[in-house]
Amino acid sequence: MQKDRGVYFLLSRLIRSCFFDTVHDLVQYWCYKGISARGDHSEKIFSQQNYEILLSSLSDTMLKNPESNVQARSIIMEIWQCSSFSEYKKAAIIDTSNGKIPIKNVLAELIVNWKREDIYKSDEEKEIEKKEIQDMMLFAKNSFPERFEFFKEKIIKNLRLCGREEMKDYVDYGLFAEELFSELEKTTLPSVGDGPWNNLRSQSKVSLPLDDGPQSKFEAPSVSGVSSRRK
Repeated sequence: MQKDRGVYFLLSRLIRSCFFDTVHDLVQYWCYKGISARGDHSEKIFSQQNYEILLSSLSDTMLKNPESNVQARSIIMEIWQCSSFSEYKKAAIIDTSNGKIPIKNVLAELIVNWKREDIYKSDEEKEIEKKEIQDMMLFAKNSFPERFEFFKEKIIKNLRLCGREEMKDYVDYGLFAEELFSELEKTTLPSVGDGPWNNLRSQSKVSLPLDDGPQSKFEAPSVSGVSSRRK
């Protein structure tokens, strides 16, 4: 337990200080070079709860700190795509113990970030972000097909009820989510990137309670004004 907390607190301090190069190197090591090669499991690194809090902290940083936007989003996707966390990834879609959707805030913030106007992005960059978001949606669809409509409803509702950094008062961000889900229904999307994490064929037949509780947000570490070394 202490080792688990130690890893998470190390990462949270690095994120607060905008040392994204170091976070990137650690994730790369866990996913592709060291731990994966030795066959260790995700619980050797940190817990399911800290996995979810880490993604939430990074997505908060992504919206709140424009200078760290690209780096934070990139690490979110590296963690999400990492095969070492495959079980955590599935559990983050729907928690089978209570039916809640831990990933809903992260996914909503990725959608807000995709549509933000204060940071210049090329059309190619916007398209990559869009495909990454839809890839997460596709994973949810294939992991819990019997609960996918419920998942869609909660993501769209989350975008309409929760105010976030960079959200415009006059914009219905739920419509952007509806657009992404609609396109997903019409076509089979190519997976973003390569690697074993792109195998999105697993399915579950779990009967789950409804996620009707109040919407919550993981507490993220505050971000200092330090710019990243990685540009």
